[in-house]
Amino acid sequence: MRLGTMETAGKIAALMAPVTSRRKAAALARTAIVAGLALGCCLACDSGPRPSSSPAPVSSRAAGTAPTSQYLSSLASIDSSGSFLAGDFEVNGRHYPHSVIQFLDPGPDSVSYDLGRRWRTLDMTLGLSDSSTGSGIARFQVTADKRLIYTGNFTLGQSRNVRLNVVGVARVDLTTTLVSGDTGSAYPAWSSAELLS
Repeated sequence: MRLGTMETAGKIAALMAPVTSRRKAAALARTAIVAGLALGCCLACDSGPRPSSSPAPVSSRAAGTAPTSQYLSSLASIDSSGSFLAGDFEVNGRHYPHSVIQFLDPGPDSVSYDLGRRWRTLDMTLGLSDSSTGSGIARFQVTADKRLIYTGNFTLGQSRNVRLNVVGVARVDLTTTLVSGDTGSAYPAWSSAELLS
């Protein structure tokens, strides 16, 4: 039932007025029509609260402003080789939420993300997850639009914070390879990998 229509106004008047007085019912009907039209106009304007059928914005992007940071673990990968998992992991004795971890066997394994040329910096801590076994050395490589921008080797118990320039980058590829030693269970971690604008 729409507010502000003659039918609604009539129903309101019928509920409010006693049947015994036609004149009183007619006056109440006119009042209900005016009130219904005024209420309909108020609902049409955008100054009041939103109708329940129009959900309020849930993110800064929906409100017209881009977010200032985004974890890679919350993005959908656009390509991958090998297995990977997003979650919270321990690396070199520290807990890192929002991480991406790979399962080397022996690789190279990679996972790729679309950055949409929106970000300036990729900040993360690299190393093998503390749940890794074996004595292998894993090579971490970051490629931005097919251009190598970082390479580094890590064994269990090592970690390093890395901040990379990704200005204008459309696609980033994270690749790990076991370069020496026993595979055991090697879990390279891109710990708390975060995009910053």
